[in-house]
Amino acid sequence: MSLGLIINVKDQADLLIRNIDYHASAGVECFLLSERGSSAAELEKINDFASQRPDVVIFRQDVTEMALDSPEFLKRRQILFEKYHATFNSRWVAMIDTDEFLLPGSSSVLHSDILKTANLVSLPRYNV
Repeated sequence: MSLGLIINVKDQADLLIRNIDYHASAGVECFLLSERGSSAAELEKINDFASQRPDVVIFRQDVTEMALDSPEFLKRRQILFEKYHATFNSRWVAMIDTDEFLLPGSSSVLHSDILKTANLVSLPRYNV
């Protein structure tokens, strides 16, 4: 049973690196970074980090702001999930922001009993 993350990122390269290291140590196996217009310096850090990790892929998205319930926003999300599933072969995917961390009850997200039986779960996440 595998779990991957889509992480929305704009700048915050140092926090992103800590986020991925934390989640990888908790059992997350792959990461798709939805890059949303980071500055050149931050993007260079993100690219350098991702180039060293075969479990990290960057996907650049349009950064135009739009309503969360607009057809354009929903289409953007659909494209993101399609890119994720075309890139990785994991049973589960969660979407978080760079400053959000999943906190499993055990040392590994993958050892959670709920992932064995549920089709859709809501995981608690906390901003740092």
